[in-house]
Amino acid sequence: MRADWIINCTGMERAGIAHSPLLRQMLEDDLISADKLGLGVCVSRNAQVLNGHGSTQPGLFAGGALTAGQF
Repeated sequence: MRADWIINCTGMERAGIAHSPLLRQMLEDDLISADKLGLGVCVSRNAQVLNGHGSTQPGLFAGGALTAGQF
């Protein structure tokens, strides 16, 4: 992709798992996994959420700040 400008519209605070009771519970239930940088969740190349075993979660996608550590 060629672009003249890239604008970050995610705000000052990242959407890490620690900020959300829902995401903390999903992590505990092994429905999601934290990315290596601790900024959000692990996702596949097409933004499908990965569980703790690296398997995709059917129908569950993430975007924006939650994928900052991946993309």
